[in-house]
Amino acid sequence: MNYSGITNGMYGLIVGDALGVPVEFMDRGEIEWREQGPVTGMEGGGTYNMPAGTWSDDSSMALATLDSIKRTGTIDLKDIMDRVVLWDYKGKYTPDGFTFDVGRTCDEAIIKYKKTGDVTTCGRTGENANGNGALMRILPVSVFWANKQMSVSRDVTESAIKSIELVGALTHNHIRSGIACGIHYFITKNILMYKDKLILNEMIQKGIDEAFDYYSRKDGYNSELVHYEELSEIQELRKYDSERIVGSGYVVESLIAAIWCIITTDTFKDCVLKAVNLGDDTDTTAAIAGGLAGLYYGHGAVPSEWCSEIKGKKVINNLIWLESIYEDAVGYDEDLYRKYDGIDKWDIMSKGTVVQVVGYGNSTDKENDAADFEVFCRMMDSFWVAVNRYRQMMNKGNDGYVVSVLLGLGCLYYIAGFEGIKIEDEYKALVHYDDVDISDLEFKRYDRENKKRRRNRECF
Repeated sequence: MNYSGITNGMYGLIVGDALGVPVEFMDRGEIEWREQGPVTGMEGGGTYNMPAGTWSDDSSMALATLDSIKRTGTIDLKDIMDRVVLWDYKGKYTPDGFTFDVGRTCDEAIIKYKKTGDVTTCGRTGENANGNGALMRILPVSVFWANKQMSVSRDVTESAIKSIELVGALTHNHIRSGIACGIHYFITKNILMYKDKLILNEMIQKGIDEAFDYYSRKDGYNSELVHYEELSEIQELRKYDSERIVGSGYVVESLIAAIWCIITTDTFKDCVLKAVNLGDDTDTTAAIAGGLAGLYYGHGAVPSEWCSEIKGKKVINNLIWLESIYEDAVGYDEDLYRKYDGIDKWDIMSKGTVVQVVGYGNSTDKENDAADFEVFCRMMDSFWVAVNRYRQMMNKGNDGYVVSVLLGLGCLYYIAGFEGIKIEDEYKALVHYDDVDISDLEFKRYDRENKKRRRNRECF
């Protein structure tokens, strides 16, 4: 999986969700005329009386889906539902082990699945199965298939859409809801493919055009595709004033609202605040908009003051941030990856395994060196043991080389975070190790770069 994509997207989704939780079900007038006025940042209290930065079912179900994909390496419907059950009944994939804000349709599907174990019949059918509960959790699946398409020469559209619709149908088994998830995939794919080549609105329009072209040729879909007609020309949609946009729980209105927020703003911050202040299903509108906006703007675009208030950072870290480094280090051996993949991997892996895992890395590639060192620092009792073993494994016999690799790629910052040692002390200690001589000038550069990294990583 493209981890920069999934990190940025999930990051945006979770932040949008958390911003919207306190004012969920309030209409825009109620939000505007509150004593504190429209939402401008993370708030506590509100609808569920939760601490500021608390995220809800949108993020939890998306994280459960992501965890399933990463553990199985594919789209396994039963495994996804098993993890959703753990969320609903056990509080897994939540900031504090407490499940709240479970949508009615999702709850019905979970109860039905728990009784029957049948992924093909648990989702609600009929006109009333068109809430936004499938769309809000589809981002990991969209990213999975977008990455698949970018990695192969053949067209995987049919497989991707079939898979995406089946995942959506686990709770919302209706063509209209499935189309919304499909449109989400086409937009996601185009953002990831053309991020550095097209402007955001062009990527969104291209994705929508591909979606309309695909569904217009699919038997039985035209009568449902018409519900999304307002999306067909986003330049016209941009002209809508906010009174024409509804941030409701209806999947069509929810998707249109999210897209409108993205195409009428120029920053991640403005996008998600606009989504929240539309009112009604605030957390989900902002989660959908934030997920797509995050894919484009990146996690670094999220205000640091919001980052500092996000709850459940450990849960998030294990799934959307540190996994990218772990996969780099162990991706050379699939059996080893399957054996040790999981949320508690850092605790269960032994020191002996560390050497085995890192042994699969490519020691001629500095990026993989850094990834390997991250794994080392996570699993070794001591920073010093990690440095020494890393040096021995690389067979360089000189700490200056190790230091240069770490400085260039910022890995010392990771170590400081794990060991609870201040950046300056950590650096000076390493410099002192075997009397490696590094100039004050290089330290200043290192310190400056890591302050930037610290700001970016404070969120998760």
